[in-house]
Amino acid sequence: MSLPITTATLHRTRFVLISDTHNHTFPLPAGDVLIHAGDLTNQGTLPELTKTINWLDSLPGYEAKIVIAGNHDITLSPSFYAEHGLTFHNQSPQSPTACRAVLSAASSITYLQHEATTITLTRAEGPRTRFSIFGSPYVPQTGHWAFGYKSAAEARDLWGSVPLGTDIVVTHGPAKWHLDAADGGAGKGCEALREALWRIRPRMSVCGHVHEGRGVQVVDWDLACTNVKFKETETRTVQGVRGGKNGMYEKFDFTTRGLGLDNDGGVGPGSMETKLVDQTQSQVSEEQAGHQPVVGSVLSPSPTISYAPSSTADSATPGKIYPAPLRPDLSPLRSPKTLSSPGDAPAVEPCFSTVGQGGYPSNRCDMAALEERMGRRQTVLVNASMMKTSWPFKGRFNGAVVVDLDLPVWEEQLGA
Repeated sequence: MSLPITTATLHRTRFVLISDTHNHTFPLPAGDVLIHAGDLTNQGTLPELTKTINWLDSLPGYEAKIVIAGNHDITLSPSFYAEHGLTFHNQSPQSPTACRAVLSAASSITYLQHEATTITLTRAEGPRTRFSIFGSPYVPQTGHWAFGYKSAAEARDLWGSVPLGTDIVVTHGPAKWHLDAADGGAGKGCEALREALWRIRPRMSVCGHVHEGRGVQVVDWDLACTNVKFKETETRTVQGVRGGKNGMYEKFDFTTRGLGLDNDGGVGPGSMETKLVDQTQSQVSEEQAGHQPVVGSVLSPSPTISYAPSSTADSATPGKIYPAPLRPDLSPLRSPKTLSSPGDAPAVEPCFSTVGQGGYPSNRCDMAALEERMGRRQTVLVNASMMKTSWPFKGRFNGAVVVDLDLPVWEEQLGA
């Protein structure tokens, strides 16, 4: 039976996002999809993985659970463990095969290791939406940990392989300049990943790794600039609404009933143009509202808005959007690979002079990234780290991040 997308109908789909749990378990809110962005454990031992995967597998209510590894989950990288495992932090010998089998046995979990899949939500009581998702554990090499890459060329090869049509990108590490500031302010994000996100422009990109970078941003991609590559128009930090016992989660509504999102159908009457200050009004009866359809949403250009600054994060007002710290726009000299997949833009291999270049429909623009894809103008960026600090963790935790997105609904073709 085929499950075609009905592009005129969108349903709110709720994502519960966590990362960097490091052997800890937490109470989590309800949602349609659960995503864990890596560092399930401290050292990837079989008991550690068994505890965390059994916890995730036992969580009720989620129709899909997506999990990737992180640099601490060393046994999930057999090549790394074969070379370094026996002497790693005085660890007793582990079996990567047995560790991976724990994931394979968890029937509710989809594990992604630098690969893509399509998730179709089919429950009658659910949103009945479909989305493509790519997950990868790789991070810039720091210290003696797994899934590390060392060179800019290796980074561009890795992130250049992400299909352009991906709706949600999950990586363990953040992109450069976005939610990547570690203790002391040093940025640990990857520039090649940021460049790839400009080309893909997914609805949402989820990461962890840099514990102090936890938060949510919206980036506006500049698709018109013809002289600066991979350019962004604006990046804004979003303050959510706390919910649950002791603030167990922070909720962000990017549906047309909330802040909206200018990405293939995500902008409507309740979008950023008109609803910047308070998300709480749309949330008063949201649990009673259920999965209400949004029909006939029309794309519009990213708005130009003045945003009130905030002096400190502690004094921020829930539901407001604040400008992120200023950062330079870089114009890289090397280009990533372009790989095509079903549903992607035409399989055009951009040349050195056009990759990352705006200005469509000029023949000097990045045609593969822009042609028939100009509706992808904004991306929600999330660092979902549950740990508040780097090692030693000191028992300080964040809550989960809850993001509502409008996604296309599929319909069954009778007799197909």
